[in-house]
Amino acid sequence: MATTLRPRATLARVGDAAARFASFDRSTQTRLRDFATSLARARGMSAIRDPEESFSRHVLDSLALLPTMEKHLDVSHARLVDVGCGPGLPGLVLAVAKPEWKFTMMDAQAKRIAFVQESAHKLQLNNIQAVQARAESFGREEEHREAYDAAVARAVADTRVLAELCLPLVRVGGYVFAAKGVEPHDEIQNARGAVELLGGHVHDVAEVDSQCEQGARTVVVIGKIQTTPEKYPRREGIPNKRPL
Repeated sequence: MATTLRPRATLARVGDAAARFASFDRSTQTRLRDFATSLARARGMSAIRDPEESFSRHVLDSLALLPTMEKHLDVSHARLVDVGCGPGLPGLVLAVAKPEWKFTMMDAQAKRIAFVQESAHKLQLNNIQAVQARAESFGREEEHREAYDAAVARAVADTRVLAELCLPLVRVGGYVFAAKGVEPHDEIQNARGAVELLGGHVHDVAEVDSQCEQGARTVVVIGKIQTTPEKYPRREGIPNKRPL
């Protein structure tokens, strides 16, 4: 019987996200706070309308992923893809914190990609590429298939779905970082078969420095250990309708 992984709080201690933000120069801090405000005010980008809550729930929540990501990514100039990036989370915030990393921001909605492009300009980022695409077709394109050191996903989706959309994009030896809520262990156990079928292995489940009403949020770390079979991802809409 497989052993259930439990989150290790030691990977991200309380205050890590705020400490990372405090390490930025004043200009960068101002740009990130302005981003949180514009996100709160932009129509259709976020349900959170208060700028301070937007800063905490979006900017600091994104920065909270970094300790776990930095622990596993051993390349100094990593190439990452933010799958289903929405209005640019977490990729835009991570791109500010890690200017040596290159990010491809991918989302199916043109309005979101336009907001990402505008925000990247305001944040003075030159390590961002924004692409409008469906993840199912994106993962089949030669330019992108198994081309990234890591994929990151903050979207609300079952791990089986995220695995099918993200693992085809990651090189063997790379990782998928999927932001999750509290105690995702039953979901992870149910996803193990799909993850292995797609060439991955659930490497870790770690607590991060971000809280919700139920407790500390988590990030699921999936390692890519072998090539994803060519038939995945399946055609548009199928991963959500019929998870592996």
